[in-house]
Amino acid sequence: LDVTNTKQREDVIDWCLKNLTGHGLNLLLNNAGIMPHYCSEGLETVTGGELHRTFRNNFTGPTLLTQGLIPLTLTAAERQPNKCKIVSMSSKSGSVGHLRFMIGGAYDYRCSKVAINRTARLLAEEFGGQGVVVLPVCPGWAATDMGNR
Repeated sequence: LDVTNTKQREDVIDWCLKNLTGHGLNLLLNNAGIMPHYCSEGLETVTGGELHRTFRNNFTGPTLLTQGLIPLTLTAAERQPNKCKIVSMSSKSGSVGHLRFMIGGAYDYRCSKVAINRTARLLAEEFGGQGVVVLPVCPGWAATDMGNR
């Protein structure tokens, strides 16, 4: 699923709503992330296009997917409170407490992960009382195409 592709995202939501209604969705794992090539440079290198692309991939797409699937997570939480989870991959570099975690600015990546962290907190406040557990997860460096740069 390309979370930036509205049609793909809506098709997945529609499929889930059609096939999982009555059962619910016990786990939603948002694992989208890009870090443009210039991210170790300062603010003067950030372009509007790259900032928009990074936020669209790292924050907007996963958030809209979550929005579309909330009804199914609530159905699952009614059946098994506190066993339904929304997990979003984040990063320590998106924590305001770890400002010196990475070398350089990485403004687009870091700020998109701050948005993920804050959204997880807001979702937990909104839906936690209904049995949905919401967690941002910061797994650390991983050997991926993005991580090997």
